[in-house]
Amino acid sequence: MQVVESTDFYLRVIKLDFSSRDPELRLQFRILPMFHIGTEQYYRQVFDQLRSCHEIIYEGVASKKSNDVTRHYRRFAGNLGLVTQNEVLKMNELPGKLIHADFTHETGAEEWRKLRFYDKLKMRVLHPLKMYYYSRNMDRRKLVKEFMPSAEENWMAYGPLEDEAGSMWNYIITARDNILRNTVRQKLEQEGRAEKLIGVVYGAAHMKVVIRLLIDQYRYVPEKPEFLEVFQVR
Repeated sequence: MQVVESTDFYLRVIKLDFSSRDPELRLQFRILPMFHIGTEQYYRQVFDQLRSCHEIIYEGVASKKSNDVTRHYRRFAGNLGLVTQNEVLKMNELPGKLIHADFTHETGAEEWRKLRFYDKLKMRVLHPLKMYYYSRNMDRRKLVKEFMPSAEENWMAYGPLEDEAGSMWNYIITARDNILRNTVRQKLEQEGRAEKLIGVVYGAAHMKVVIRLLIDQYRYVPEKPEFLEVFQVR
C-alpha cells in the first residue's frame, strides 16, 4: 500500500484512518506519513489532523548528529522556498498525549556502536556532503523524482543487500522500524479495547511496518483516505 504520490507536478502523501474488523479492538489509528521538508500549509494540515487524536506516536532522534542533520535540512529547504518540519509542526502545542517511538540518547548510542567503521564514515562524512550537494544543486523537480520509485521497488532492489547488522540502512531505517512497530503493538495489546484515536506521525519510509502490522495481525482496514500536498513543482 503506497502512502506517497510523486509526479512531475507535486509530491503528496495519503492520510489514512484504520479501524479493526475485530469487535474487541476499538482502538483506531490515524496514519500521517511525513516528509522533513515541505510547505507550511502541509504541516498545518498535519497539525489539524492530529488535533482530534487522543495520543500521538511520533519520531525524533535524540542526538547531536540529528541536530546537525536538521541544520542541513533547514538550509536545503530554504533554497527550495520550503520549510522544515521542526520549524512549523509544534507537537507540544497539540492536546493529545505524546508517545516517543524513536532512539533515545542511550538507544541511539548503542545502535551507533554497532555500525561498521565504513558506515560510520558514510554517516559522518558522505551524508553531510550529499546534503551540501543537494543544497547547491537540487530543485523541486529533481526532488520529486527521488520519490517516484515505490518503497516496495526500492526494497526489492537494495534492501536485502543493505539491511544487515552494522549497516547504515539498519541504523537509519530498520532499527527505528522495530521501535515503531513495538510501540504500536504494545498499545494494541494493552489498550486495544479503549475507544481512542491514536495518531502516528512518522517518516513516510517507516509507515509500511505500521500498516502491515495493523492489516496482517490485527484485522485493521484503511478508511477515509485524504491527500495532503507536501509541495508543488514549479
